[in-house]
Parts: sequence; structure tokens; C-alpha cells
Amino acid sequence: MAPTEKSDDQTDGDQVSVFTLNVFLLEGLVSESFLRQNPSVERTIEIRSDQTLEDLHEAIFAAFDRFDEHMYEFQIGGKGPHDPDGKRYALPMALEYEADMATLPSKRKSPKPGTVDASLGSLGLKQNDIFGYWFDFGDDWWHQIELIKISSPPDKEPYPRITERIGASPPQYFDPDDDLDTIDDDDDEEWDGIKPLPYGEVRPYNSELHLEKLLAMYVGVEKERFLDIATLIDECTDEHLTDEYKMLGYNLLAHLTMIPQFPWRQGKPQSWAAGILYLIGQANFLSDPATEPYMKSSALAKAMGTSTGTMYLKAARIKNDIEVGPLDPQWILPSQFNDHPVTQVINQMMSMNHPENNFPDDTPTNLN
Repeated sequence: MAPTEKSDDQTDGDQVSVFTLNVFLLEGLVSESFLRQNPSVERTIEIRSDQTLEDLHEAIFAAFDRFDEHMYEFQIGGKGPHDPDGKRYALPMALEYEADMATLPSKRKSPKPGTVDASLGSLGLKQNDIFGYWFDFGDDWWHQIELIKISSPPDKEPYPRITERIGASPPQYFDPDDDLDTIDDDDDEEWDGIKPLPYGEVRPYNSELHLEKLLAMYVGVEKERFLDIATLIDECTDEHLTDEYKMLGYNLLAHLTMIPQFPWRQGKPQSWAAGILYLIGQANFLSDPATEPYMKSSALAKAMGTSTGTMYLKAARIKNDIEVGPLDPQWILPSQFNDHPVTQVINQMMSMNHPENNFPDDTPTNLN
């Protein structure tokens, strides 16, 4: 059940409390040996109810020993990542950028996003409530946060503070070469979980593991229908596209199953599979001859065994609820992320926000 939001300056009884939060690392780019050595990576953080989500971000950043700042957001309410029923709390600069780039009216019924300036006490959180934290929209570090205790009043020690660590902190940036010396040649263990492909790197992709996780997370009893559509995505991407298209296609299909009353169970499976891959292709300029892979929309529809018109209609229906396009990093092919126009814009925004990092070539970086 989604928490009931309060006004920005409201806490329970206007009394400052201490929230004890368990922050569990769900996904990210890590090596096989790290997963074996650290089956669970968790941090316990105590924070005052009058402190903000930005303060919580900084505590998590320190708790996982990160050193390079990136975009982030919190997702409160809903049933899973990017659930339209949930509310996003993002950096003000990110919301301003989204507003500037929004050229078409959205039909999504998502709550209006908030900013990370919101205090914990204003969110209406109750004990045992769970919410999400997404750090780095490229490497996609996903965390689950559970409010395990509410106590009051706080002591005189500074907050937020880290009170417990379980598991080591993974390196912020995954390097596949780091694992070469720690994995035996005869080690055939599969990855425990699903990780996006590193940018510019080609790593074996296990579609069966991916589907298994998505089925467990999202669709429950709808397994047969889900697999009907997923199989068509699988066949088309194997023959005409790439594993990255397959991965994003599965993810988009899983998102559709989360939307109440969305008609994904109705109609021909190939029509929905075509609409899904068409939207992923649009986000990555699939119909541009300069891209690789390249495929015309008409060829995609033919490969899926449906008409171009039907494919367009299904894609339009999906976009009524999910904004799939080049402005949303989660639908960009990981191997193209660094060169994608959206990434360039984000990098420029980050540079403007941290001008101290933009030294001219003739300016020494050591100013002491």
C-alpha cells in the first residue's frame, strides 16, 4: 500500500523522529566473484525525520563507498520500479530538464514528481514501508529501502549515520578484466541476477535468467501469456537485432504487466511484441541507416508477422502509459549510452552544476 503523503513541512505530530532504514543493493554491475563473496550487500542508516532525501542520498553514497556523483532519484509508492502509481523524487535540475524537453502532452496518470528537498517526515512513511532508490542512470544501481524502525526523540549525535554494514562495497565502476584472475577456468557458475551490459562491452547475456527474474518480480500467474510475447521478442532479436534489444524488450513487457487494466493479455502476441520492439527501436534510432543495427519499420513489422499499421497502434497504446523514447535513459541500448544525445545533454548539465571540474587546459588542477 502506497504511503499517504503529507505536506512538505509536516512530520508525525510535528515531533522529530529517527528513521532506521535498511538499504539493500538489488542490482548493479558487479563481478561473479564479488557476488559469490558477498551474497547480500546491505547498510543500516539512521536519519532524522526532518532531514531530506538529499541527505539520505549522501548517506547511502558514503555507506557504499562511492566517489563519483551521478543523477539519482527515489521512488515511493507503487509496486515496482517505474510503477506509474508511484511518485518520483528527483533532482530539481532533472525535473527542469524534463519539463523543457516535454514537447507532447503525457497521458500517464503518474503523480507529479517531487524533489529530493522533501523531508523524510513529509512522505507519510510508516514502519515496514518499502521504497526504491536509483543511482546512476547509466550503470543502474538499484536499491530497496525498508523503514524498519521509528523512534524518538533523536540523541545529540549527528545524523544521518551508518550503524551496520553487511557485505563489502562493490567497485563503483565494473571492469570485466578485474575478474579474470579470480575465476577458475572450470568455473561454470551462472550470474546470480541480471546486470545490464557494460557500455561498449560485449558480455554473454542469459535471457533465461532474465525472464525468470522478471516473471518472479512482475507477472505471477500470467506466465503463459508473458512467455508467448517474450518468445516472439526472443526470435526477432536473435535473427535481426541484438541481445540488448532483447533485454530492453523484456523489460518493457514486464513494465506493461504492472499497469492496472492495461490490455496486454488481449490481441495477438505478435502485435504487442512488434509494438514493444518498435518503441525500443525509436528510442535508439533503429530506422536510421547510420545506426547499427539498422532496420526499417516495415521490415520489423514483417519480421513479427503483423502489419505496420497494427504495430504503430500497439506502440501508441503503450505510449499512453509509458513514455518510451530517447529522452529516457532506461530505454537506451547500454552499448550506445555514452554516445547517445541524451547522455551528452546530461553530461553538459552535470558540468554546469560542477564548474570546478572544468579546468581550461592551461590551468593547473592543484591550486594549493
